[in-house]
Amino acid sequence: MKPLKIGILLDPTKELMDYEAQIFSNLLNDARYDVLCTIKDGNKSRNKLSIFNKFKNAKLEGTLLTPLLFWMLDFFEHQLLKKKDVSHFDKTEITNKISALPCIEMFPEQKGLIDFFSKNDCAKIEKLNLDVLLKHEFRTIQGEILKAPKYGIWCLQPGDIKIYRGAPGGFWEVYKNSSVTGVTLLRLSDEIDNHSVIAKGFFNTENFWYLNLDIVLDCSVDLVLKHLRLLYEGNALETSISGSYSSKNFRFPTFFQTCHYILHQYSFIAFRQLSNLIYRKAKIDNAKDVWKIHIGKGSIENAVLWQTKTIEPPANEYWADPFLFEYQDKTFAFFENWEYSREKGKISVGMIKDDQITNVSDCLDLDYHLSYPFVFEHENQIFMIPETGQKKRLEIWKCDHFPNKWSLEKTCFEGEGRSLVDSTIAKDANNQYWLFVNFGSQKFLEHASNLCVFKIDSPMMNEIIPHKLNPVVSDCRSARNAGNIYIDQKGRLIRPSQASQNGIYGECLNLCHVKKLTIDTYEEEILDTITPDFKNGLYSIHHVSQAGGIFVVDGGYKNR
Repeated sequence: MKPLKIGILLDPTKELMDYEAQIFSNLLNDARYDVLCTIKDGNKSRNKLSIFNKFKNAKLEGTLLTPLLFWMLDFFEHQLLKKKDVSHFDKTEITNKISALPCIEMFPEQKGLIDFFSKNDCAKIEKLNLDVLLKHEFRTIQGEILKAPKYGIWCLQPGDIKIYRGAPGGFWEVYKNSSVTGVTLLRLSDEIDNHSVIAKGFFNTENFWYLNLDIVLDCSVDLVLKHLRLLYEGNALETSISGSYSSKNFRFPTFFQTCHYILHQYSFIAFRQLSNLIYRKAKIDNAKDVWKIHIGKGSIENAVLWQTKTIEPPANEYWADPFLFEYQDKTFAFFENWEYSREKGKISVGMIKDDQITNVSDCLDLDYHLSYPFVFEHENQIFMIPETGQKKRLEIWKCDHFPNKWSLEKTCFEGEGRSLVDSTIAKDANNQYWLFVNFGSQKFLEHASNLCVFKIDSPMMNEIIPHKLNPVVSDCRSARNAGNIYIDQKGRLIRPSQASQNGIYGECLNLCHVKKLTIDTYEEEILDTITPDFKNGLYSIHHVSQAGGIFVVDGGYKNR
């Protein structure tokens, strides 16, 4: 196959945002893509030193009365955000490669906030025979240039354009306490308010604007790369209309809205710090959030959850991610045992008896964090895949003596440099094995938003084939795995999933019906969502496992 020809609307001398560096690094280091050039906005260089033009643009964007306060907020949160970067992503090499590309400078006619390109400009681009232009420069683009690349000009727009259109990206979702923040990958058209939608993603809204925006963009890198990959593989570019939009076009906040944001968001932090101080002064050592396991009879699909038995973990621990496993007519629970004093999880196991977890002991305690102990049987032997995201690999452990003695059997995905969590194997009605796994974003290691599927030859994973549509789900409300995948009484493949929303990790538990699953297709729908309303103090529920006529779920509580 011929490589996909790509151009980038970008000033190569500007500092790249981290998500941009990730996208460009993938494109420049992958033989499937040929990045031919950058296209620079010459008007910015021409007007760079003009204070008049800066204030003119500020007026057009509705921020003339508030630029100083908002720019101060921008600067402060940008500095604060630097402390949140856990990836240590080095942009030097990719910046040099971008700077070395041929650069075309263009001077579109400016009308308001719209850039109109001349026929001469369009002719220059048409000669390149580009497949796609990625927009990281210029303002709103209009004219024949939109038709110059074969598959158009693509733009990654923070916000679900069915709800939020305008600027600044990621701000209004925080301001309005939206449960999730969307992102929309667009193919631009002449109709400014009716671009073609290539794909959408949804991510848990954070407490602060700049952090919210950066995480959304970080998690959206795979969304862009996925659809470029599909184009390279010869798939038609499928788009949908953006649909009706009943809200206003959002612009930069007014002076009073900026003040409201600062007072509301930062008073929350002040209150939390004060609460922690009070707890320390009062020497309340166990005033921590805690996860507990709940045991119920029957099936989760028709359970009365307030009747479940709550298991209280020891004072220095919380228990989460329980997996049930039947062994010699007895039911055992393997679970994450987080020790506050060590700030690390280990895998413990106990036997279920009379609605209690008895004879609890440790079965896997390593020098790195462990959780989500997916236990399964294969060819009369017992194995476990715990979550080992810190090691950036999948580990399969073999049981040498049930339930406490285990040895490392093999590893997968090692050397790929990406964190992966909550690996779950499923067997469909055709006896085909599938691996469901959540990969973390590059910068923040956020795992709640992207689900990937792989076809595997067996649970030992000697052959691993990535699904054509990976990530098959890009939505924090249903992407992350939440326990054993099973076939229900109606023959449906059910995947439990987490709903991370409202700023809460794993707030709700979904039961998703996987309706279509082949190496080329994936479709699922949420049949039911279980909310954390059945116990006092419960704020989160994010895992379920069933066996031996009982089920277990976990739940998060504030300040045990």
